[in-house]
Amino acid sequence: MSANVIRLYDVTEFAGVTQGKFDFGSLIQIIEQSITPDGWQNAGGSSTLMEWRNPKSAFMVVTAPNETHEAIRDLFMSHRELLERSHTNAKVGHLRSSQVWSRANTIRHSSLR
Repeated sequence: MSANVIRLYDVTEFAGVTQGKFDFGSLIQIIEQSITPDGWQNAGGSSTLMEWRNPKSAFMVVTAPNETHEAIRDLFMSHRELLERSHTNAKVGHLRSSQVWSRANTIRHSSLR
């Protein structure tokens, strides 16, 4: 793997809101469990995730190798595509955010194999 690079991601659309504040818990868990699980600091690696927010926006500051950033970008793109499809197919049924993340996580795991 390459050296760590710092990147900022706007995750406003992905972070849940609990009691009026952005909740990063599920998002961080999905990223740490599905993208280079042994590369994160809490698993002995050198990559880190840090949350940053203001009242209207949520961001993640990620320090990780380029390969990890590419996987995060792919995960977010997959999730955005699923959200767009769910909005387009709203007449068929409504997907909760947790269902969309579950599907995005399944896609991410499938692409890692």
